[in-house]
Amino acid sequence: MTPDQLRVLIIWVLVVMVGTTVQTMQKVGWVAVTPIEGLELPYWAGLWLDVYPTWQGIGAQVAAALFVIGSYVAAEAVRKRRRARLMMDASSVASKSPDVRVPTVDHVAELAATR
Repeated sequence: MTPDQLRVLIIWVLVVMVGTTVQTMQKVGWVAVTPIEGLELPYWAGLWLDVYPTWQGIGAQVAAALFVIGSYVAAEAVRKRRRARLMMDASSVASKSPDVRVPTVDHVAELAATR
C-alpha cells in the first residue's frame, strides 16, 4: 500500500467514524435531524459507509475531512519551508568557508528530523 493510499484510507475511516457518531447522537436526541430533501442514498451507504442524508451528518463528515486534509497541507508547507531554510543556512556556511562541505539533501532531512 502506498503512502497516498494509506492517507486516503485514514481519512475515509475518520469520515465513517464521524458519520456513526453523528447518527448515534441523532438517535439519542442530542443532535437534531434535518434531512436533505431530494437526496436519497441506498441502504448500503448507511450500513457500510455510515453516510446518511442529513445536513448534520454530511456537514460533520465534510468538516472533519477538510480539517484533516488542511492540517496535512499545512504540515507539508511547514516541512518544505523548514527544509528550504536549512538548505539556505548550509549554503551560506559553505560560501563563507570554502573548505566546508555542503550537505546533501539526505543530510539536511536528517538534521530537520532531529530539530
